[in-house]
Amino acid sequence: MKCATMIASNDNTLTALLDQACSSADPYQSAALHPWLSASERAVCEKIIFAQRRHPRIFARAAYTPVSLLQRLALENDSVILDKLVKNPATPTTVLKQLAQGKHGKHRLNSIAAHANASTALLDSLDEQASPERRQAICSNPNAGLIQLNRLLVNASLGECKKMAQNPHADRVFLTRLWQAHDEVYLHAEIASHRNCPSEFLNIALNSDVVLLRRKAAANTKLSDTQLLQLLADSESQVRVAALRQLVAVKVSQADEPARRVRRELARKTGLDEALVNRLVLTMIAGCAAGLLAIPPLRSLC
Repeated sequence: MKCATMIASNDNTLTALLDQACSSADPYQSAALHPWLSASERAVCEKIIFAQRRHPRIFARAAYTPVSLLQRLALENDSVILDKLVKNPATPTTVLKQLAQGKHGKHRLNSIAAHANASTALLDSLDEQASPERRQAICSNPNAGLIQLNRLLVNASLGECKKMAQNPHADRVFLTRLWQAHDEVYLHAEIASHRNCPSEFLNIALNSDVVLLRRKAAANTKLSDTQLLQLLADSESQVRVAALRQLVAVKVSQADEPARRVRRELARKTGLDEALVNRLVLTMIAGCAAGLLAIPPLRSLC
């Protein structure tokens, strides 16, 4: 970024680099310069980039391609280039919107619906009822907005409900509708792990006989200290591990934990005092020692 800023602020440097790119007919240098050039200068670089068919296709899928060049590639009438653009994880929402408004096949819109950079507004503009694949993609996309989620919920399958339960935009009302839509333990487990899970459902999960529900509830970032202590004392080690992952520091008394998998997780914590470290080291558990050695300040103690 510092180098790019220097280039942009120094016309002589930019001119020299442009001359070098033209004299060597280097498509990669031309692509790197593309964002900083005027329209006429870009046209010169684009002739170099498009001189061979393979280079535009390489840039269409490359994460390092500048946005300005991605926008130019989106104007091409080449299905291979367009297919690569919608699958490129670096393609920004502006280019995705440009692609969605152009000529396209259904599969390309499905890829846009699944793209991590597709904005809430762009997803909302897509017809989620066009195909099962489109619905599944939007249900799984964390950028899908609450209004669209409520539309999808009307005819949502159990699998789609599980995906929507992981959406960060889901609020208490929506999660309540999801919980009541299907009496299914895996769906309820996903809802229990959501930070906006209604307290009544979280309490059901915390006190359930089903280990999965308690384990997923332990991953909820909105747990109170009392709830965390309850989970740290759970009879199942996988629940205690999930709860332990939320803590920054651990009290020395928890070094007496009998389950090896919990002790390994305990050893990864960065807020341990010397007494706890010494007690963990004495166990001679390989996984525990490896966790301790990952903490630079504690290596000398191990």
